[in-house]
Parts: sequence; structure tokens; C-alpha cells
Amino acid sequence: MFDRTESSRILSNIRFLATNEIGKYSTSCRRITLIYGAIQIQPIIIIGCGGHASVLADLLLADGRNLKGFVDLEASESGKTLFGLPVLGDESWLANKVRPKDVYLVKGIGMTGCCQRRQNSQVQLMKNGWRFTSCVHPSAIIGANVDLSNGVQVMAGVVIQSGSSIAEAAIVNTRASIDHDCVIEEYAHVAPGAILAGGVRVEAGAHIGMGACLIQNVSVGRRAIVGAGAVVIKDVSAKSVVVGVPASSKCAP
Repeated sequence: MFDRTESSRILSNIRFLATNEIGKYSTSCRRITLIYGAIQIQPIIIIGCGGHASVLADLLLADGRNLKGFVDLEASESGKTLFGLPVLGDESWLANKVRPKDVYLVKGIGMTGCCQRRQNSQVQLMKNGWRFTSCVHPSAIIGANVDLSNGVQVMAGVVIQSGSSIAEAAIVNTRASIDHDCVIEEYAHVAPGAILAGGVRVEAGAHIGMGACLIQNVSVGRRAIVGAGAVVIKDVSAKSVVVGVPASSKCAP
């Protein structure tokens, strides 16, 4: 039998890391063992080999995942190693040497500001049949009734409270705090140390800067940017940039 702490950690991994190929999670210990084992052995390749990729590699290795190496977008790092694992080649190497059904990908491009490049690249890979897996650091605290969609990235020290949802390919970065009933839409990025009070909505592709604070029930529009350290006390319109305390409009991105 598993102890309470280990059971909770495994259930979190099942709930938030399992893909459709593995199936629904179960609370039986036998089923937990089988599913969690399947998650661990999935071969994974990280797209990118910069800072965000290295953080993801550390996360995956800490969680016992089967990381095989990295793909460099521009091939300049090909042949080098990171965390003792090889930079295998560029995206053409991936297309020519690996079948989509044989591996899962992790997008190792974090970016600040506009997420369009990250989104375009991932969407194109998915159209070509590639699958993306989720990454949730073992130290993250995930509340009850939280919905984490496929391909999310939840980094070390994150807190996500009850009733919140994190959509496909969104990033919740190191030590960010998301309170109850928040909605983080697809490809949004909540940067390190950002604090979201209850009922906040961050729409698709928006960026919440490092250390920003958002009061309860505000909404940040699609592809908007909230600057580092800003304090948001009212809604932010789509494609706008807000900075300062309290946050006010700066310019269009």
C-alpha cells in the first residue's frame, strides 16, 4: 500500500499528466501503479534547449519521467549535452528520424510578452501528428477540483487553488499563485511569482509578468501583456500592455 503523501502525488500525476492513450485514472493501488508506470516510461523530447527548456528538464527528471534529449530550433546546439542528455538535432531531425507515435514532446520555449511564436510552432507540430505531454513539478500544490488540460506546464512551488482551470499549453511558472476559480486559457503564460486572486480570467495568449498582482474577478484579454510588478485592479483589454501600480495602459504590443 502507498502512504497518504505518495498516493496524493501519484494521483496528481495521473490526473494531470496522463494522456488519452493511457486512459482514465483510478484510485485503486493496482491501477495507480500501472498508470503511473506508463506515464514514467513515455519517451519525451523537449523542443528548445535554452533556459525554459532546462527548467522543464529538471522538472521531468525530478518526476522520474523518461526524457531522451532536446531538439534545437536552429541546430546551433546540435551535438551538445544538457543535464547529461543529448541535443539531438533540429526540427528537421525530428521529422526525419522519429515517428510522432513513438514520443511525446514538451515545448521548451517560455518567452516573455507575445506568445505567438510559441503557439504557432506548437500548433504546426500538432497538425503534423505530434503529441504534447503535460509537466507538473512534484512540489506544486494543486487544489481539489482543478482542471489541468493536456500540455500544461506547472513549475516548482506553484499553488493552484480549488475550482481553477488551466487550458491547453498554458504555462504557470515558478512560485506563481493562482487562487480559487481562476481560468487560464490556452497558451497564456503566468510568469514566476505572479499572484492571482480568486475568479481571475487570463484569456488565450496573454502574458502575466513576473511578480504582478491581480485582484479578484478581473479579466486580462487575449494576447494582452501585464508588465512585471504591475498591480491590476480593473479589466485589461485584448492586445494591450499595462504596467505600474495601479496598472495602466502603456502601448499596443
